[in-house]
Amino acid sequence: MTGLDDLRDKIAHIDREILNLIRQRMDLVDEVGIFKAEIGDSPLNSAAEAAVVKRYRNYAENNGLDADNSERICRAIMNEAVEREKNIAVRIKH
Repeated sequence: MTGLDDLRDKIAHIDREILNLIRQRMDLVDEVGIFKAEIGDSPLNSAAEAAVVKRYRNYAENNGLDADNSERICRAIMNEAVEREKNIAVRIKH
């Protein structure tokens, strides 16, 4: 294996870790979605979403990452989370 192959393998390993963490986050989102559905709360929460975006941007800025790119990643993850919560709400209502 070349040095480049080794680096690509390390990147692939980190990618798997990232996806595993996203899976864990979505498991928690499912729990939040069930809780919200049971109390009749909306899957959308603008204040909470703004706080998450701010957290991503602050972390990015403090760790040498591009804040705009980090926000795009954040919003992609949150969009998936909201869709999951919406689906949970529909299932629980029926």
